[in-house]
Amino acid sequence: MIDVELRSALPLFRETRRETATALAKRGVEVRFPANAVLFLTGSRPRGWWIVIEGTVRVVRGSGARQHVIHTEQRAGSR
Repeated sequence: MIDVELRSALPLFRETRRETATALAKRGVEVRFPANAVLFLTGSRPRGWWIVIEGTVRVVRGSGARQHVIHTEQRAGSR
């Protein structure tokens, strides 16, 4: 379960009713990844909805030495 207060602090959910926040938090699972881990690949089946709580996620195109960063995602307000 994701901490309701932490989830409620995210701008996307700031105006969400408490009941809705609790229902979403019960379904959430916190997952930590090591640096440079691949979360998913283009064309792979979606495994859920990702919210960056801590750190930075780079969205890249290509592989190996030929990677191009499309954009980065961070916790809202941390840029």
